[in-house]
Amino acid sequence: CLLSRGLGDVYKRQVYSCKTSKMIELELKKTLQVESAFIQKEVPGIQGEKAKTYLTLKFSEESFKSVQIDSIKIVGGKYTSNVKAASQHLKMNPLKVQLNLIFHDDEKEPTRALIYYKLEDKLFFQIESNFLIKEALFLP
Repeated sequence: CLLSRGLGDVYKRQVYSCKTSKMIELELKKTLQVESAFIQKEVPGIQGEKAKTYLTLKFSEESFKSVQIDSIKIVGGKYTSNVKAASQHLKMNPLKVQLNLIFHDDEKEPTRALIYYKLEDKLFFQIESNFLIKEALFLP
């Protein structure tokens, strides 16, 4: 469980770790190589079920197998989400994160994914943005 305490500068982020009860500093690092990233709404074919919107991130296998993802936080724009390490979704490639639509959407601010991960027992984070918006997928 990592709680953001704000950006110290462009390259570092201070967080409070619930597990260790102390402040830790994370470095911004671009370890994960993103092959594709898109947002897509899935509309179920069963009446009464609600449509869901997902962010899908596909990483290169080599970069993905070298890290352990701790959490992903979606911020900015019109979506939000926060997926913790306990989720099995963080162990699969591609990652598929359900997004929640927020009502005070700010079209000027881009949606960003903050990916927190471990590499060789050190904590890092990576920021991804510029997601392709795909047409809705209508399920049977």
